[in-house]
Amino acid sequence: MGNATRNISSGVNVDPDFYFASVVSGIVMMLMFVCSSVLSPIVLWALWKTERFKSPIYRMIGLILFNEVLVRIFGSPLLITSMLSVRWLYFDVGCVFYAFLMTWLGVTTTSLFTCVAIERYIIMCQPDLRHHLTVHAANITGVICYIHGLIWAITPLLMVNGYVYEPSRLSCTPDWSHDNIGYIMGLLFVCFIMPVLTSMYCYITIYKVIRRHTIRTGFGSTIDNNVAFNTAITLGTFLLSWTPYVCIALHKTLGMEEQINLSKEITLIPLVTAKTAGLCHPLVFGLNNSDIRNVIRSELKHFCCQTFCIKRLSRRTSSGRLKSTAQYDRSNERLNHQENEVTHKNNTYQQVNKDSYEVIHSSRTSTEV
Repeated sequence: MGNATRNISSGVNVDPDFYFASVVSGIVMMLMFVCSSVLSPIVLWALWKTERFKSPIYRMIGLILFNEVLVRIFGSPLLITSMLSVRWLYFDVGCVFYAFLMTWLGVTTTSLFTCVAIERYIIMCQPDLRHHLTVHAANITGVICYIHGLIWAITPLLMVNGYVYEPSRLSCTPDWSHDNIGYIMGLLFVCFIMPVLTSMYCYITIYKVIRRHTIRTGFGSTIDNNVAFNTAITLGTFLLSWTPYVCIALHKTLGMEEQINLSKEITLIPLVTAKTAGLCHPLVFGLNNSDIRNVIRSELKHFCCQTFCIKRLSRRTSSGRLKSTAQYDRSNERLNHQENEVTHKNNTYQQVNKDSYEVIHSSRTSTEV
């Protein structure tokens, strides 16, 4: 093939290294898509069935999982198919739709993530303010987070460049060029740096409170340890998901392309890591929670029990039908045999009578003669 591989569907020469990286990324994305498409709805459904869903903090977590479900339905299929085809398949209209939706849901999820950290901080460190954490307040906060994300998603549509293709041309994003440095720096500061700093302050303060409680009492509370573990893992997954994207964006916005040349293969890393949140959030917020695990376990047992009982009942019914059919066949054979015997006896009796009649008739005839 020479130095390039021809993409037959598009007629464009594709570098073989990029072709391989794109296909591998698409396969990895497909595996994450399958796992997260199963986990996110199950955890969201189990969370809705628990009493914890009535608490404000778990309303926020429920909205985060709901966003992940929307991403899996409307976003991931477009990206996966484009990666496997090594080109964007859905024209400019699909590009704008994908970038707009991912920006909206991404910023909204980041805001909800920050709200979860603040609510946990209030619960653990500011007990006097707990009475402000109501379900009504959580619902209003969720609406504000969605409006906040919508503002940042609509803004590129009002700009000159708007949403553009990424360097890999497998996805679309806001224009990271130096011409939009005001929007890009504001987006990074408000939607990444501030949430990270706020969450780190909240979680570090929570850890200090738990540590102080452990030293004072001599043993740690299981609930407090679980909260500290969950929040630390949540912060780690957030940084893992969005830090590569921020680095690539700053690299282009600050005009560092001439000093540091990044290949198109490297630009695929943020596309993959950004979607890891859909797999991490159900694990951190869902399966790590004992109440949600119990709901999933009980429903799974109930489903398996119903399936087993139905199969067993159908097996018994079918075996009973077979037994009754066999008994019916044997009884029919017995009746047929009896009928054949009676018919044979009748035929024999009639033949005997006929022979007797002929003998008597022949004797009479001979006598007369």
